[in-house]
Amino acid sequence: NQDIADVVVGVDSVLHKIYAYEQIGIKKTGSPGFDSATQWLINAYKKWGYEPQVDTFKHLQYTSHNVRIEKLAENSDEWIIIGAHYDSYGESKGANDNGSGVVATMEMARLLRFLQLNKNIRIINFGAEEDGLRGSYYYVNEVLDKDEDIYMMLNLDQLGGTKGQDNSKIVCERDEDNTPSVNNTASWNITDTLASVMGMYTDLTPVISYAYSSDYEPFEDAGYVITGLYQESDYNQHYHSSSDLAVNMD
Repeated sequence: NQDIADVVVGVDSVLHKIYAYEQIGIKKTGSPGFDSATQWLINAYKKWGYEPQVDTFKHLQYTSHNVRIEKLAENSDEWIIIGAHYDSYGESKGANDNGSGVVATMEMARLLRFLQLNKNIRIINFGAEEDGLRGSYYYVNEVLDKDEDIYMMLNLDQLGGTKGQDNSKIVCERDEDNTPSVNNTASWNITDTLASVMGMYTDLTPVISYAYSSDYEPFEDAGYVITGLYQESDYNQHYHSSSDLAVNMD
């Protein structure tokens, strides 16, 4: 579809945005850097004409946030939720984990704003993912309207690739958990479609794998249909370390 291809090639300034995220500094829960990242996201979304909503919650003695925006379709009750956490782990600045996912949601927001959609889109940047998926659990349990028709949840976590590794593939993640199992078939079908789309519109080779340990889990546990993207290069010496910097990404 040439219209889709034209949107894809409109992606721009990804590295610039990842540098900006990195330069905010350490973004662990409760840190000044996390608060600065919250405001950075709000300012970017407002610049593109959105009205960000901020959900505030507590983890231990710390305050954290989820930042969310919406782009409505002209005639649909269905929702696609796209998530990427924006906190980082420990003393890491988190350029890859998860500046790469955050910047992907930002580019989606920038490029989707003028398009006509056939499903409603909600982008959520979650806090406290590194503390046990606290932000996404808070959203699913306390904020999400259970009467909404959620078509799927797409999770974006650590997409950037590792310098010096084979980064020619992208992992498309599906629900292989059986608690519950009723959402598995739909997840497999959607992930197959995701893999086909990645093969058509990117230079990456899609690889199917299973979903684990990120913000789609609360949705999966609640019975929603999930899928996700994750980098394929599996040896990453910079994971959760102070060397998780743009210079060490592909």
